[in-house]
Amino acid sequence: NTTSHARAKRVSVTLTTTPEQITLTIEDDGTGFDPGTVPLDRFGLVGLNERARLLGGLLAVDSEPGKGSRIAVHIPFDSNR
Repeated sequence: NTTSHARAKRVSVTLTTTPEQITLTIEDDGTGFDPGTVPLDRFGLVGLNERARLLGGLLAVDSEPGKGSRIAVHIPFDSNR
């Protein structure tokens, strides 16, 4: 998505773990977008959000036109699994 939709030149992927959670962050320097105006027939962010929530986590999207995008998924570790 970062190359085909956002035309990003740089993409950073970071995976961070702590005893409490795991966080995956993807940042790019692409065209950005307004998360509030994503067409209803685009299921990428909806799917990511649903999968994060199924694991008890949270999806955070930070983007605006002309300023790139940052998407972070925070998943808590469940010590009972």
